[in-house]
Amino acid sequence: MQAEFKRIIDHLKKYELYFDDIYLLDGFIVLDIDGDWKHSHLRADYLMQMIGYKCVREEEMDDTGSDWGRSLHYYTKV
Repeated sequence: MQAEFKRIIDHLKKYELYFDDIYLLDGFIVLDIDGDWKHSHLRADYLMQMIGYKCVREEEMDDTGSDWGRSLHYYTKV
């Protein structure tokens, strides 16, 4: 799994997508993202799709009512 995490991290860094953490939870790869909804959150889902992952759940950690927020994105291999 470490090699897969490295592949994901390298891919996201290549496209300058930054996130707080990446980990495995209940068989899902989870990205902890704190950023703009359009430029960070939606872009993360698109970039993960590029390498064969689908976002199956998003869990908002805080709702500030603004364009910026933190959420956990759960991905599975398609």
